Amino acid sequence: MRCVPQRSAAPTRLRHLVPAAFKNGSKLPARGQLPAEGKLSAGTSSPAAGTRSLEDIYAKVEAQGLEIVELRGGNVELRGRVKNLGGRVKKLGGQVKNLQPAGDRVLLDVAAQVLKSLLYVGRCHIGPATSKGKVFYTSTSTAFMQLNKQFQKKGTVEPTFEKLAGPGRVEEFCKSADALLDARNQRVHPPNVTELDAAVEGALKLATPEAKARSSALARACFVLKEYKATIRPAIEAALNSEALKSASK
Repeated sequence: MRCVPQRSAAPTRLRHLVPAAFKNGSKLPARGQLPAEGKLSAGTSSPAAGTRSLEDIYAKVEAQGLEIVELRGGNVELRGRVKNLGGRVKKLGGQVKNLQPAGDRVLLDVAAQVLKSLLYVGRCHIGPATSKGKVFYTSTSTAFMQLNKQFQKKGTVEPTFEKLAGPGRVEEFCKSADALLDARNQRVHPPNVTELDAAVEGALKLATPEAKARSSALARACFVLKEYKATIRPAIEAALNSEALKSASK
């Protein structure tokens, strides 16, 4: 029987221990020597390179910290601006609230002027009254007389009335003043269409859905103003022309 010598497995193990940097035909360095710096494997870095990387990281962290501080400062400034804007909005809301009653009065006043003009149209159509009818306004025919009685109860007289009427004629003056007021209330003067047009145009800007919802009186006022141009104004103009023709024919 022939014996075949076996090869030692040590070289195989040594081959596994050879670094990857020397597997491509590179020579192993001599004992006591380190491999050249440029022939290190790609995944290996020198201590100097590692130190530079840490410095870069520290620099980046510091820069990001400064950015965070800057952003925080910007947030504080932005909050201040938002707070100021909130104060301005609140102030404007108060101003609008204060202006609202004034706007409502404009709507009611202009609508009343339009209705007085419409009353003039009706009076022109029906002609002069043959008998005294109901007054459309609250009568003020006794206002001066009632006030004079209050002065008489105190044993005195209103000095301005006495200056206008003369001594001992205050009661007569009060009666004539009441008659004048009563006549003014029963008569509807011809409207100034030019002024009425301008007033309605301005008031229509206030005739919003919000204004209508605030009260039934405002809702009626908005309706009258919106009907002015198409319905009421032509009737007023026709009545004015008719009265002008009547006056010219007399």
